[in-house]
Amino acid sequence: MTTPGTQVELANPHTGEEDANAGKEVVSKSPMRLAMERFRKDKISMISLFVVIFYVIAAASAPILVAADVLDPFTYDQTLLNEYQVADGPYGGISADHPFGVEPRTGRDSLARVWYGISFSLSIALLAALIAIFIGVVLGIVSGAAGGWVDAIIGRIIDLTLAFPQTLMLLALSSVALAFIIEVLHVPGGEGSPAPRFVYVVGVLGIFGWTTTARLVRGQVLTLREREFVHAANLVGASRMRVYFKEILPNLWAPILVSFTLMMPAFVSAEAAMAYLNVSVAPPTPTLGNVLTDSLSFISSNLTYFIIPAVLIALVVVCFNLLGDGLRDALDPKSGR
Repeated sequence: MTTPGTQVELANPHTGEEDANAGKEVVSKSPMRLAMERFRKDKISMISLFVVIFYVIAAASAPILVAADVLDPFTYDQTLLNEYQVADGPYGGISADHPFGVEPRTGRDSLARVWYGISFSLSIALLAALIAIFIGVVLGIVSGAAGGWVDAIIGRIIDLTLAFPQTLMLLALSSVALAFIIEVLHVPGGEGSPAPRFVYVVGVLGIFGWTTTARLVRGQVLTLREREFVHAANLVGASRMRVYFKEILPNLWAPILVSFTLMMPAFVSAEAAMAYLNVSVAPPTPTLGNVLTDSLSFISSNLTYFIIPAVLIALVVVCFNLLGDGLRDALDPKSGR
């Protein structure tokens, strides 16, 4: 029983918690910020990102170091070899002066060779990925947004490209394509010039590598074209090009980024396979692919010379794939990670 004017305070077990949170400001987070937070919590993806950044820095610095004579991937040094034309020392000639050993038959520094080779391999993969992404994104947007007979024609082109015997035609047309690149495109093709084969490898990988991106983008566009902002753009009389590349394209950056990070390691591996088939950049210009191919002849006598480029290729491929998987999980709002 209480007298008039008396206030009764009811016990509330949550009062203390509510009072503590009363002064805190609720901060909204954008989808990008949420994605970055999810990505930073993924330790494997963060480690992969740092490894990829290291490879990119190494690739960008290699031509500068070669021009400054800090790296020398071309000079022979027979004094470092024994009578069997392999390194005169244990583990392929590893020493303070040659941390990765020396190359059999020539005595060239293996560290300089693989470092410079990283630059060429990543350059090939990067340019080919940009070409493939460009073709795939353009055709994917047009196919998904236009629909009808346009979608059908692009779909059949994708099927034909996937069914094309890529490896067979790659070998059969290499001499004809190289002659076209030198004579028609006027790419310098003097003795020892890596430019024609570089252009050929980039072109082949780019022309045959766009199909997966096109199908991925088409699937996304089929959903986006029914959104309100696309209908609004059509109602105000926006042109098709504006709808495709001003309205739809900005909403596709997440799958495009993931596709790019997954395409890069595939092209690094493809360049190594093309080097084994003798259609990639040829020595003395090093790539990870032709250094690995050359090392196959010395597995029994110099295992180190084989292991180093093999590990470098495997590491960049695995890290790019893990980075792509991490980005895909971070950018997917339905991800449970």
